[in-house]
Amino acid sequence: MTPLAKMTLRLVAVLMAVAWPLFAGAAPVERGDVLRIEVTDAEDFSREANVDLDGRIMMPGLGSLQVAGKEVDAIRAQIETALVERDLLKAPKVLVEIAAYRPVYVGGAVAQPGAIAFVPGLTPRQAIISAGGLSLKAEERAAAPEDIVQVIARSRATAYHLAQVEARVARLETELSGDETIETAPAATGVSEATVATILETEGAILRERLGRDDAVSGHLSAVLDLLDLELDILEQQADLQQSEAQNQSEEIDNARTLVERGLMPRPRLQEMLRESSQLNRDLLENRAFAARARQAKETARYEIEDTKTRTRIDLREELLEARRAKVELEASMQGLRAQMLNTGLALTEDTRLAPPEPRITLHRGAAERTGTTELVMDAPLQPGDVLEVVLDTDLRG
Repeated sequence: MTPLAKMTLRLVAVLMAVAWPLFAGAAPVERGDVLRIEVTDAEDFSREANVDLDGRIMMPGLGSLQVAGKEVDAIRAQIETALVERDLLKAPKVLVEIAAYRPVYVGGAVAQPGAIAFVPGLTPRQAIISAGGLSLKAEERAAAPEDIVQVIARSRATAYHLAQVEARVARLETELSGDETIETAPAATGVSEATVATILETEGAILRERLGRDDAVSGHLSAVLDLLDLELDILEQQADLQQSEAQNQSEEIDNARTLVERGLMPRPRLQEMLRESSQLNRDLLENRAFAARARQAKETARYEIEDTKTRTRIDLREELLEARRAKVELEASMQGLRAQMLNTGLALTEDTRLAPPEPRITLHRGAAERTGTTELVMDAPLQPGDVLEVVLDTDLRG
């Protein structure tokens, strides 16, 4: 090796030692990487070494070295220490760099799933482009313009209907809970905020009208109860007066019998008093009958109040069950329509505009014994060996 080449190699070694941690993000070496090892003034030890399945590399004179999970600086120090300990070199200068990274694997809703060569700074967006872009394998066929228009129209109509049903569910749940204001807004996709606000305003008006009707019915039945209580009170007072009058008349009749026996009162007068006493007793019995009917009417009114409340809650629960069933059906319809729209390369946004669909990317990262899974954004940095699973979710809430 010429002096100029040796100087160049040393300069490269210094630059790589300084720049590598910033450039690679201190990513550890793993199985499948290829390391370039340069030992200055000792070319016999320089080579490219593959990291095998056991996480080891082979070095002349050193044999097998465990490197998986270590950063390049640690591997460089490990090699330098091993060369000194085995008396192979006294003050070795070692450069370690990654000659070839483990590939990134892209699968799922892409045109060409498989391995993508890793370069520092690679993002999911770039990896998807390298894999041929997004694709729905099961639906790779062109849609006619009139079919696209029909799907878009059905999607918007279904989204609006779904927003109505979700608002109805929120209103019924609010009414069942006894609240007067709808707090939960429908999480509608494909419907503008202004439209959702209008739908909620309509459901709020229905809620207020139903609550007003229920209050009116309850108020009417409460007034009936109050009137029946008043009638019972009057009948009881009247019965007390009649009972007192009957007691007084009974005493007068006893006195009249004594007078008739002494000849001091004519018998027809006694008979007239007996007839009056009989009429008074009949009036008392009639009063008690009126009181019994009033108590019966009061109990009926109480039953109607409770029965009205129960029937109202039953009706509300049945309405809620029906609304939830309709919501599930509409969500299923939206999933199918959204899948058809994705086939055209479009998606319906929350403000009813059309836009390309956004994929959901799941990242599988790490060695076998410490694998982790997370979701990524399109411009997040990747690492060598990452596995990307790309999904074009057809779920309404995707």
